[in-house]
Amino acid sequence: MDWPYIIAGVIIGLFGWMVYWAGTLAIGAIVGGGALGMLGYILGGLIPAPWGSTLGVGVGVVLGTIGGVFFIRAMMLYFFFAMGASLGGSIAWKLAHGGALSFLPGASEGIGLTVTVIVGMLLCGFLILALRRFIIAVVTSVVGATLLSLGLPPTWQSAGWLIALVVFMVVQAGLVHRFVDRDSFDRRAMHPRYREQDN
Repeated sequence: MDWPYIIAGVIIGLFGWMVYWAGTLAIGAIVGGGALGMLGYILGGLIPAPWGSTLGVGVGVVLGTIGGVFFIRAMMLYFFFAMGASLGGSIAWKLAHGGALSFLPGASEGIGLTVTVIVGMLLCGFLILALRRFIIAVVTSVVGATLLSLGLPPTWQSAGWLIALVVFMVVQAGLVHRFVDRDSFDRRAMHPRYREQDN
């Protein structure tokens, strides 16, 4: 038994979506706070007072941390939408040229093709955006099951991978479904005042 692999696999497999969510926020906060903290240190040196640099660093870290969190969350949304739009546009293009959309007049040429591709991009982009938590849950379940199986003896790896994958996906689907209904996980984390309203 290779316990580091097993432990990592269980954590990622069971809580992959939450690890991803918290990890991206932490990265945004660290990068944003560090970048603006350094900028604040430089600008704080322009204040003719011994506490100028300290004030600049403090203000920069606070603003950078907050800004970094919101920035990385926005970038993640744009990333999932762009990924879905690219996929949808490619599928629409293939269908338009493959004859599957031949019943639509002008769908495979000119303005009709443009409209077909744009509609495919928008539909798939928003669909991937809406399903992003489930997508993350599936991907992290696969990663977790793979890590866990690597920690098992060779004769157990195939069965262990399959069983772990099913368990991880069921657990994560339940967790995601619990928090996806009203986007309450994001709301409560970003706006603590909602806790009082929910209670």
